[in-house]
Amino acid sequence: MNQDMSESTTQNNISTREVLEEKILLQQELLRRRNLPINLYTPASDPERNQLAFHTSQARFRLALGGNQSGKSVCTSYEIAAYAIGEHRFRKIPSGPKEIYAISAEYRTLHRGLWRHLRPDAADHKGIGFLSKERIKRIGPTVPGPVPIPAFVEVYSGQRRVNGEWPVSTITFISGEGGESARRKVQAAAIDIAVLDEEIDDTMSLEVKMRLLTTNGDLISSASLIRGELWLLDLEDEFDAGSKKVFIVRLNSEHNPYISQEARDDLLKGLSDEDRAVRVLGQSRRRFGLVYNKFNPAVNTYDPSEITIQNDWPRFSAFDPGYRVFAGLWVALDPTTGSMYVYREMYERESDLDTVANFISNAEGFDLKEIHARLFRRQPRPGVTVENPERLIDPAAARHLETGEPGILTQLAGVYGICCAPAVNAVDPGINAVRRLLAPNETGHSALRISTDCINTLKEIRGYKIARDKTKNDSNERLDAPVRRNNHACDCLRYLAARLMHLSPKRGQPYRTATPGRYATSMQYKYLDTLKLLGDKTVCHETLGSEW
Repeated sequence: MNQDMSESTTQNNISTREVLEEKILLQQELLRRRNLPINLYTPASDPERNQLAFHTSQARFRLALGGNQSGKSVCTSYEIAAYAIGEHRFRKIPSGPKEIYAISAEYRTLHRGLWRHLRPDAADHKGIGFLSKERIKRIGPTVPGPVPIPAFVEVYSGQRRVNGEWPVSTITFISGEGGESARRKVQAAAIDIAVLDEEIDDTMSLEVKMRLLTTNGDLISSASLIRGELWLLDLEDEFDAGSKKVFIVRLNSEHNPYISQEARDDLLKGLSDEDRAVRVLGQSRRRFGLVYNKFNPAVNTYDPSEITIQNDWPRFSAFDPGYRVFAGLWVALDPTTGSMYVYREMYERESDLDTVANFISNAEGFDLKEIHARLFRRQPRPGVTVENPERLIDPAAARHLETGEPGILTQLAGVYGICCAPAVNAVDPGINAVRRLLAPNETGHSALRISTDCINTLKEIRGYKIARDKTKNDSNERLDAPVRRNNHACDCLRYLAARLMHLSPKRGQPYRTATPGRYATSMQYKYLDTLKLLGDKTVCHETLGSEW
């Protein structure tokens, strides 16, 4: 009996020891997990460097705008890891595995930024290591290039298996280099979250947003706004206007406790006020590289409900033809004050010439009546005040094509009776003329003001920048020429300014305008003669027009 009791006691002691050992192992595992970098991470709550507010915000678009070494990449790296493993300590996120894009300006910045803080061996690379080894299922092949960065990383998501398998999130690393080829990298299936480190261009950002449409996914960006890409400035404007979809936190580099005082002094040494605002305080350089960097809506725009354009005021219009965008602007001149008002814009995208001609005619109070096969005459619309502006057009539109097809100028006049004169297309004098007309005068406004209804024109002005010279070693050096992209309305402004600068209307005296009707008729006869000469070679398509 004593022997049985002794054996029972021994067995109980063994069971108790096993339970204790299991508890100890469990405590050790909990302690190990508690000490993982992703759980030890404590975001700053300093008002000048409020990383915590960034993580807790429920906005769909979150921007961490900071200076150099301000901790913005740490914020976005945490977001990638938290979404990938399905455990976010500061906000509620959807359950299940995620498709995540991690995008930066180039692979070098990805390697030094997001990947440095995500990789499990981050301690060897002065990073944090938000992804632990046991969380990583597979690290994809290294992207060809000078820096070792994987094409993707697969991460186990959640706390339990689903149908016997662990859910897996995928983090795909993408470089923004390459223009069109970079845009094609993000042309794939829908994604759940996109994290953009540093500035990428407007075209690629639009493609990324399209990938988020079906999932209603989040877009997170960390950047120093050195270039001031338009899409980031638009989000900044939305935030300033009180939009709940956008949240912005600015991270001040001077408040980073991990930067020594000596390093801070070196950082600030020699910086201009503008550079300090961008590179230290995280503010945007809204006017960096802008052609019209002094454009001020309070000075250069007007509310159409406050200004009445009189019927007897001289009118001018200018057009910039193009397949992607055919742009046009109309200006009215107040002969008593010399003030000029851009009161209408045309921004036809991928439209045929019939659509453009109808827009112009209807806007000026005319209907197009077909008087011959594919030839039209403008007839005044009953009860509507007609406009007969002096029209200008890109002089390139006056040239015949290599195939013999008449240019847009000839087709507008010959087919539709809309006569235009070739504009002065000297770029620098045109830009200087616009700048002079936009300069504030004694009234507190500019001589040329743009209606707030001309939204495409105003948007172009905000993004009309000097082109970078990519042939130079320093990518920040710029050419003294504007970027030839999204500049259609700005070209129209140049044509108008070059013409309007030469006008000096005498105050109180009417301004004589030309009546182009007789000229339009003669142009149509000449156009018919041209068609007769071309004879059987003519092929006319109802949408694309004629080609020879």
